[in-house]
Amino acid sequence: MVATTHVVVMGLMASGKSSVGRTLAAHLHRPFLDNDELLEARYGAQAAAIQAADGQDELHHREALVVLDALAQPDPSVITAAASVVEDAEVRSALLPHDVVWLDAPWQVLARRVAVGDAHRPGRGQGLAELLRQQQLVRAPLFREVADITVDTSAATPGEVATDVLGQLR
Repeated sequence: MVATTHVVVMGLMASGKSSVGRTLAAHLHRPFLDNDELLEARYGAQAAAIQAADGQDELHHREALVVLDALAQPDPSVITAAASVVEDAEVRSALLPHDVVWLDAPWQVLARRVAVGDAHRPGRGQGLAELLRQQQLVRAPLFREVADITVDTSAATPGEVATDVLGQLR
């Protein structure tokens, strides 16, 4: 599967995208383009701050633009994509020629991870579990639509997930 396409790692928040993406990039000897880092570099703020200042719709719009820009880069890389971008039809279309990895886990597992995770995540705090449950209901069918590889990350380390993905890419 790996050729001249990008490897795009997707999943809900706390699914392990950044950790797995970095590991994949190192093993594949490719640049690593992290959605959160690209968003902050382009807009000067983290996702939570953008959402607080400009609203969720604007955050999702900016996340989609960042991913579309990364997909347009000519050199193959490993890209982590914010979960929201799967709702954007233009992004889903742009993903078609690339190797898309969906890191899946039950929303309950993700809620526990976010509760102890970074403060840069939008939606932290009260209502987080319900937010993740709703996001999973809406986004899971879209992730299935675009994913070439699906890995359950609920009981695996990022290294184990990356090894699984690498085996499926080759």
